[in-house]
Amino acid sequence: MARMSEINRLTWQEVNLEQRYVILYTRKKRGGHRTPRKVPMSAKLFEVMSRRHKNRKKAIPWVFWHRYWSRRQKKWIVGPFTDRNRIMETLCEKVVVPRLRCPHTDAA
Repeated sequence: MARMSEINRLTWQEVNLEQRYVILYTRKKRGGHRTPRKVPMSAKLFEVMSRRHKNRKKAIPWVFWHRYWSRRQKKWIVGPFTDRNRIMETLCEKVVVPRLRCPHTDAA
């Protein structure tokens, strides 16, 4: 299990496909310092990460990133996700169930 903010910040440098683990960083410890934890990959996660690694853009360090128009900077930005506001809506639409909402407890 991982917090959404940990997944959003994940870079390819923190993914080890040979030994099948990822390093996730949390700020939930005293003092708010980034604390690493080594998380083994399940077979399904390894399959997904291997496919994403094979198809990645090498100049982009993040595993999960997007390109978006910044109204503030008035230009296109490439970077990691900062939130995933629509993820539950999209997942619920795919499986045809009413939209579920989870309280936001994980500040990035």
